[in-house]
Amino acid sequence: MPKADTEHTPEWPLGSLEPVILDLQTTIAIFGHLIESPREIDKNAWHKIEDDLSAAAGQIRELWQSAFEQRIREDHAHREALESVRAEKAAPGSAEDEKRVAALWELLAAAAAVAMRQCAEAGFRLPGWRQEAEERS
Repeated sequence: MPKADTEHTPEWPLGSLEPVILDLQTTIAIFGHLIESPREIDKNAWHKIEDDLSAAAGQIRELWQSAFEQRIREDHAHREALESVRAEKAAPGSAEDEKRVAALWELLAAAAAVAMRQCAEAGFRLPGWRQEAEERS
């Protein structure tokens, strides 16, 4: 049975839950048998059932906590790996960075061309700016 410690909660296999469930089912069956028994049941038997049920609940709680903490660790590891890949792709000079810069330059050039055309059509030629057609000739 995995137990939580303060520094590291060990990873638990799913099979760790099976014996706890079987013990719980056995205790419940004994409890049902004692309820139906025509004999007088002494307090020790009832206390034993109570102790067994409490122990099973505690083991299930520990397994759940262990699984929950394992899930959190896995989530953090996945997030860190994803952030690492994103940082690597976004690093200055990376292929992804060069693609982004090229796309931004194309966007800037297209916006400037539209602005120049709109100004020229409105009769406000921008000094020092030449249209593509003027540059080609």
